[in-house]
Amino acid sequence: MPALKADGPGTVRLVFQPAEEPGSGAKAMLADGAFEPLTPDAIYAVHTTPHLVGQLATTAGGLMAGRSRIEVTMRGTGDLPAAARQVQSVLQAGGTVPAEAITQPASQDVILVQLFGGASRIDEGLVIRGQVMTASPETRAAAKKAVLEGIADLTIPNVALEAEFDDRFMAGVNNAPDLV
Repeated sequence: MPALKADGPGTVRLVFQPAEEPGSGAKAMLADGAFEPLTPDAIYAVHTTPHLVGQLATTAGGLMAGRSRIEVTMRGTGDLPAAARQVQSVLQAGGTVPAEAITQPASQDVILVQLFGGASRIDEGLVIRGQVMTASPETRAAAKKAVLEGIADLTIPNVALEAEFDDRFMAGVNNAPDLV
């Protein structure tokens, strides 16, 4: 790195992010002041992607998908297993491409919905957890709308549904100012 100093002004900092996949590492680094006292003008991340070995890529806007968490809680005296099947159908219908079909980078944004196992038992009910992955904020908003409206439209006798959609869980690689 010292040999490159003459090539340009400024300071280069190498930062290695822990817990990148679950999205907690960057938040912890910010909370710990990793970028104080210097706020970077730009950050370039290296992540495994389906590019040729030795290639790096960057672009304005979204480059890699962000993740949103979805959790639907079902409570009541009605048929909770049937409710869980209906909720799973709504969530899976929100995806435009099944997970097994993703084999290469898409030329357009897609919505990928992954459910984490089946319904888990909680006090007096069941919960279904999953994630929605998209590359653009617009597609993420459309996915959120489709999922929340789909859950709200379900009518299951004696079952209350509560849906939470955390669309800021893991923003993805994006240069949008509102995400930094």
